Amino acid sequence: MSRHTRLQLREALVEGTEFGRYQLIAALGDGERVWRARDVVDNRDVALRLLPPELTADARFVRRFNHEMRIASELDSPYVVPVHAFGDIDGRWYVATELIEGRSLKALLRDGPLDSARAVDIVEQIAEALDAAHARGLVHHDVTPANVLLDATGTAHLGGFGLTVGEPGSPYSAPELARGGDDRSDVYSLACVLYESLTGTTPFPNDGTPAAPPRPSDDSPDVPAGFDAVIAKGMAHDPVHRYPSAGALARAARAAQSAKPEPVEPAARTVPVVKPKPLRRGIFGWSRKKLLIAGLASVGILAMVVTTAAAMVMPFLMGPDDAPSARRTAPVTTTTQAPYIAPLAVRPVGRALVPQGEQCRPGPQPPPAPPSVPTTTCDVENKAFYELGPVGVELTLTGANAIKIPLNEFYAVQLVMDPASSARFGQYTGTQIGKQVAFVRDGVVLAAPAISAPINGESLQLSGEMTQQTAETIARMLREGR
Repeated sequence: MSRHTRLQLREALVEGTEFGRYQLIAALGDGERVWRARDVVDNRDVALRLLPPELTADARFVRRFNHEMRIASELDSPYVVPVHAFGDIDGRWYVATELIEGRSLKALLRDGPLDSARAVDIVEQIAEALDAAHARGLVHHDVTPANVLLDATGTAHLGGFGLTVGEPGSPYSAPELARGGDDRSDVYSLACVLYESLTGTTPFPNDGTPAAPPRPSDDSPDVPAGFDAVIAKGMAHDPVHRYPSAGALARAARAAQSAKPEPVEPAARTVPVVKPKPLRRGIFGWSRKKLLIAGLASVGILAMVVTTAAAMVMPFLMGPDDAPSARRTAPVTTTTQAPYIAPLAVRPVGRALVPQGEQCRPGPQPPPAPPSVPTTTCDVENKAFYELGPVGVELTLTGANAIKIPLNEFYAVQLVMDPASSARFGQYTGTQIGKQVAFVRDGVVLAAPAISAPINGESLQLSGEMTQQTAETIARMLREGR
């Protein structure tokens, strides 16, 4: 079929037109590209998207479309719009998905920004969809409010997989998208969606990438200030400095939304002054209380005198055989051995990825690489896969304990190091500002924070949305040396 015929077909699409097994019912938006259609074979309504012929004329796009739609159709997530079928009919490419009865996030935001709790609900659901896709090696490239569909219950569903490679320079596109992008490009776009959901405006209305990400609390005073740091990290210009996954961004957003202001101390209560009752006086004008204390003191002094005298006289009254043995009189000393605290290596992070295949799996880990050799390894929960540089500094710890973080449900690991380690760590982190480092023990990444300033002091908290079990596992690994 010629390109001219395809264009005629697109122009001829009207309600009631039959397109293969589908009968077009009504246009859903995006011109004539998305239709509510009836699948006459399976007897159900679907959302039918017809791809522009000028796009599918590119053989490379068609190959990628087929590959990505096959993966998208196999994704098992309640927050991904299910793909029923895709292919071409008479030379016109299409994809049929489940019909989500509701409206897009883009349409919802025309009514104004969302409250922070609702915005985070949506981001959490879309993050789960993205993590499911990234685990299969599928990058969305076009995470925007228009591709987030909300059903009648308010549940969010992510659609639009395989339909575009993204448009560099758009308000939702990561700076590196012109070079292809990866999972972290979707993290950037999701942070943009979070920003728009909180403020009602796109992050960069002028289609430019400024030196620093915007601060949502500046645009909307109702947005908790904690979201500023979430947006800053999620929209970092360098992908290395972003959250390692969409789920990590969502967890940080939830922590910012759940944070409560410091409690206000209640006003001091007026405590009535009770005048003490007068004491009854005894002899010499002393109270009964003073007399009792004096009597007890006299008895104590008398007992000390008798004991001392007995100790001086007994050696003269006892024979040599009666003397106590040295074994029985030797003092008993109790020694508590300090727990073994394993050294902790700090390595620069090259990339953090969602693990695929058997990159991360439970069980014994391979032996750690020598300090001078780059390595790849997983985190303690087998949820992230890291490419690490040589060891930058090694810390000697004297303590490691799991602690509860106030005002939220997460835990951290409190580390205590010796003064020499503290000095080395402060000097090293001063060279890593704006970069991500990993704390590694026995080839396992315990935490991988971004460094925003030199870290000094002999006490340090490792955090990052840890559960109590994870924090206790990390502390135990350090204390027990395994």
